[in-house]
Amino acid sequence: MNDGLDDHPDLADLGWSKREERRALRRARPPRARPGAAFLRRHRVKVISVGGVLALLVAGVVLISGIDRSATADRGIDLTRPFQGTPAEEWPEGAAGIVAPEPVALGEYTSEEVAAAYAAVRQLLITARLDRTVIVEHNVEPYARQLAPMALISETGLVTRISDDFSLLPVEPRVRGRMAAELGQHGALVVRTDYVVAYAFDAAEPDRLVGPMDLVAVERLATDVTVHDERWPVTERGLWPIPVAGHAYSIACTAYKNGLLAPSYSERVVTDRDTDDSEAMFDPSQPMPTTSNCPD
Repeated sequence: MNDGLDDHPDLADLGWSKREERRALRRARPPRARPGAAFLRRHRVKVISVGGVLALLVAGVVLISGIDRSATADRGIDLTRPFQGTPAEEWPEGAAGIVAPEPVALGEYTSEEVAAAYAAVRQLLITARLDRTVIVEHNVEPYARQLAPMALISETGLVTRISDDFSLLPVEPRVRGRMAAELGQHGALVVRTDYVVAYAFDAAEPDRLVGPMDLVAVERLATDVTVHDERWPVTERGLWPIPVAGHAYSIACTAYKNGLLAPSYSERVVTDRDTDDSEAMFDPSQPMPTTSNCPD
C-alpha cells in the first residue's frame, strides 16, 4: 500500500533509515483510542467519576433513590430508617415477625401435624404480604401454587398489592401479629391469623412530607386458613384461605379503594392523622379498627 510517504521529497532528501521511516508512519496515523474510551463516550451521562462520589461522601450527603436525606431530616424523617418515630419502630423485620406458636396436639391431629400446618400457613403469609414478586409485581402465581387445587384464587383480602405509582424503600416491612390453630367444620384444622404489616415507601415528593407516618402505610388482615392433609381427597388437599376482616391506616384512599396500597402523603385528605388512638391501629390484640384516615 502506497500512502504517499515513500515518495515524499523530504524523506528522500534526508535518507532516513527504515526504522525512522516506520516511526514517521506511526506519527502520521491518527492516535489509537484508549481502551474504554468508546464506552465512556457512549455512556458519559451514566458514568459517575470516583472523585464525584468521594466528594458526595465527604460532604455527608446520603442519596436514596435520588432523594437528599437532609431535605427531610428536620421533620424527623430518615429514609435509611423510615420506621423511626412510628409505632412500628421496634417490630420485627419481615418474615421474622410471622412466628407460629408452640404446636400442641389438637383433636386427632398430633403436635407434629399442627406444626406442619403452622409452617405451611406461615409461608403462605410471607408470600402474600412480603414477597415483592407478589406485592410489587402483582404476580400471584407464587401465592396461588401454595393453595389447594380447587381453592378460589382471589386477591381481595388475601395478598397485599403496592400501587405501581409508588416504590417501596429497600428495607423490610415491619410485622406484628399472631396465629392459632383450632378445629373447624368436619374436623378440619383451621389456622386463624391476624397480622399488621407496615410498609415504608420512598419519598417521591419530599417537600410534601410532614412526619415519618407520611411514608409508612399500615395494613391489617385477618385470614382463616383451613388445612386439608392426607385425610382429604387429593383435589381438596392443601390450603384454603378465607379473608375475615381487613383494615388500613395512613394510606392513599383512592388507591386503597382500588385494592392498592400507597402512602398517605400522596393524597392528603386530613392534616392530623396521628390522633391519640393511632397506637390501636398497630395492635393486632385489639379489635379490628373501623376508622382510618379516609373519609367514609
